[in-house]
Amino acid sequence: MMHPNDIYNPYPEGIFFSLHFTGREECSPGHSYRGIRNHFLIHYVEKGNGVVGNSSNSTTALEAGNCFLFPPHSKIYYRASKEKPWTYRWLAFSAGPRQRILSLPVSSHPVIFRSSPSDETLSLMIKIMNHFKNGDRESSGRCEEKFLQILSTLINKASTPGSLFQTSQSSEDTQKKKPDYVEAAREYIHQNYQHNITAGIIAEYIGLDRSYFSRLFSRKAGISLRDYLIEYRMKQACRLLKETDFTVQAIAASVGYTNYAVFSRRFKSLKGLSAGEWRRIMP
Repeated sequence: MMHPNDIYNPYPEGIFFSLHFTGREECSPGHSYRGIRNHFLIHYVEKGNGVVGNSSNSTTALEAGNCFLFPPHSKIYYRASKEKPWTYRWLAFSAGPRQRILSLPVSSHPVIFRSSPSDETLSLMIKIMNHFKNGDRESSGRCEEKFLQILSTLINKASTPGSLFQTSQSSEDTQKKKPDYVEAAREYIHQNYQHNITAGIIAEYIGLDRSYFSRLFSRKAGISLRDYLIEYRMKQACRLLKETDFTVQAIAASVGYTNYAVFSRRFKSLKGLSAGEWRRIMP
């Protein structure tokens, strides 16, 4: 689901990491978020207090200077204190071509970083946000450099054991292959279906004319680009209906629908049942 404060990186692809978007929010008392993301999402608490966990029944209290990171496809829950609500910044990222991120199950817990007030995490995140706003390739390269500094500062502070990251060797053979535009579009959808993406946005990302690419995708994939996006979102919605106890409204938002009525119509059109009915009959 796209947040109104999200600031997107116009050139997200890096060597080691892809940095997608960042943002900042001063939360109201008791403000909470519950959902699932398809990428890593790290938050830095600037001030105030709150709790974080996989559900409202299992949380860890955090304060200013702390960070928390949710792995892809994990249950997300965090809530601001009613007495001293927090202000935080966030950064969404995924693996680049020379980095492999370990696959973590849906039930994985968030990683907690007990940072000290003297570290540079906050200033680095502010600089990354400013680079995103500049919107040029040179700034994008600087973002990855600063993000690596953030990781080097925080990784030894993780309260959850185990390494999150492993470097993989780059493959020259892979780099020499001709671009597969259809596969690139599929991958883009898989990484961004939670946001307000369209066929035009996907074609622009691929670097081809929208009409030409739409015909190319339909011919090679056997399905229109629009229908592939809808079906993938519905597939993820079904997974969440089976694996979580989220409300149908929260699931609709988690798969990219800000309009619940549109989600309901499309789900019933594809499945023949409402999302609530489908959930009740599934084992």
